[in-house]
Amino acid sequence: MPIGLKETAPQNVRVALAQAASINFDLQASVDMACQPIAEAGRAGAQLVAFPESFIPGYPLWIRKFEGSRGIDAELTTRYIKIPLKWDSPDVEQICAVNAENNIEDNSAQTQAYFTYDERTIFGEGSGSSLINVADFPEPLLKYQTYAHIEEIHAAAWPPMMPDNTKKTFWNTTTEGQQSMSRIHAAEGSGFVLHCTSVLTLDTIDKMQTNSGQLYKKPGGAFCAVYGPDGSKLSQDLPEDEEGILYADLDLDQIIEAKTLLDTCGHYSRPDLLRLDSDREEKINVRTI
Repeated sequence: MPIGLKETAPQNVRVALAQAASINFDLQASVDMACQPIAEAGRAGAQLVAFPESFIPGYPLWIRKFEGSRGIDAELTTRYIKIPLKWDSPDVEQICAVNAENNIEDNSAQTQAYFTYDERTIFGEGSGSSLINVADFPEPLLKYQTYAHIEEIHAAAWPPMMPDNTKKTFWNTTTEGQQSMSRIHAAEGSGFVLHCTSVLTLDTIDKMQTNSGQLYKKPGGAFCAVYGPDGSKLSQDLPEDEEGILYADLDLDQIIEAKTLLDTCGHYSRPDLLRLDSDREEKINVRTI
């Protein structure tokens, strides 16, 4: 999710990454839970708080318990769909109010450009108004149109991720693989990337019914990190099963410094040879003309 701060924003920005566990299948409790790190980070001077993917009301992990062979659980999916977070709702107003009270930048109304596998049975399709997130990272054209908007800070929201220990899953879906994609995005786009993942708890394993699968059988899976415009790691890891807030102070001048070497949409591009058409208009199934 690309984030461009206001033109009057200072050159030094304190960001916070919420390494936390979702409260599953409980919308109001999830909203209340999200407001806690926002308020805490605001008191610590943060101007931006990043959250894991689908933190409210939790990522539907049951669709990924058998990696490479996605599962559809009609009962869990129905429960999940019946508790949506709607943009024009008191729940979002509550979050926006906490943001305002704590001087936190509000950039929450974005979604994934294209949902992955069985995610589409829950979230539907992305559109031209969507922005890059999660599994869109391996898509070169999507990344390039994001770089072209000269993003400064990219909040890369992911669900819990597991280390590559079993060798039974695709490496690019493991902790190491997905951290690599976030890191490459920072280096290619010459911007800061906030790689944010959630904590998998025993309660989540039980409610999401993932203990019989290849993935998500044990607590952990959280690996939040901050990457700089040259791809360097700027943060220290929290334990993967520990909830907390990761802070980083970003010097936006480092973006300019990085672009002096690599500017993929500037001096290091050849628009006379290669160009990209990007249609950002939202599409709907039925259009009245």
